[in-house]
Amino acid sequence: MSGQRRKSDLWRTYWDEMARQNTALDQVNRKLRDLKREERFLVGQLGITSGDDVLDVCCGNGLISLKVAEQCSKVVGIDLSEEMIARARVLSRRSRGSNCDFQVASATSVPLAPNSMDLAYCLTSFHYFPGYSYAKQVIHEVLRVVKPGGAFLITEVPDSDSWAHTMWQIIRNPKGEDAFDTLKTKASRSSVERLKKRVQLLFRRITGKKVASDSWTWYSRKEVRKMARTYSDSPCDVDIWPAHTRSRLASYRFDALVYKLQPTDGS
Repeated sequence: MSGQRRKSDLWRTYWDEMARQNTALDQVNRKLRDLKREERFLVGQLGITSGDDVLDVCCGNGLISLKVAEQCSKVVGIDLSEEMIARARVLSRRSRGSNCDFQVASATSVPLAPNSMDLAYCLTSFHYFPGYSYAKQVIHEVLRVVKPGGAFLITEVPDSDSWAHTMWQIIRNPKGEDAFDTLKTKASRSSVERLKKRVQLLFRRITGKKVASDSWTWYSRKEVRKMARTYSDSPCDVDIWPAHTRSRLASYRFDALVYKLQPTDGS
C-alpha cells in the first residue's frame, strides 16, 4: 500500500504544480476545442438531461464540470489536488449562476450520500489511480453514490493488452530491445518513446525526481469489467469501446460505461 500511496502523492504534487500554470486551459493540458468536444461526448454518452445531478471524479480546475453544468441540474466535482479545487472554485464564482460544488476529496471516499447522484464520469484520469485495488475501490465508491438506473463513464484507460503496453514494458527493460523486431512500424515505437520521455521530463522538472516509466497504471478490459461486476450492493453491467479521443492516444486506450442496474424482484 505504501507504493500506491507514494504514486498517489506524486500525481497530487504534479497536479498542484499544474494548477499554478498561467491559464485555465494550460492547467489541465486542454485546448478550447477539447472542452467543446468533451462536453458533447459526455452529454451524449451519459444521456445527461436538465434534471440530472452529476459527479465529476478528478475534476481538476473544473473547466469540464462547468461546461457539463450548463446541461444539467448540478455538478459535484471532487479532486485530490487542493490547488486544482481552489482554481475550480474561482472559476465557479466567475461563472454566472454556477451550479457546481467543488470539494477536495479522494475518489475512494466520496463525501456524498448513497444513491444521491444520477450520473458520474471520470475523464482521462483513471490511469492516475495507483493500482488495481485502488481503482476497484474507486469504481465501487462511485457506484455507491450513483442511483440505480444511473451510470459511471470512465474514459481513456490505457489498455494493458495493447501494442503500446508491450512497447512500454520493453522500454523499461533494455535487455528486451530485440523484441522491437516484432513491432509493425518504427513510427509506433518512436511515439511511445516520446510519450515516455515527456512523462519523465514533466515529473523531473516539477518534483526534481526521476520517475519510473510505469507512473501510469495500465488495465485490461477484463480487469475493468471485473472491478465493476464485483460491486456487491447492486447488479452492474459494462460496455467498453475504443477511446473516443481523436489523438494518437486513442489507439491504445478504451472507454468504459458502467451501468448500475435496477435491483431485480426478490434481490
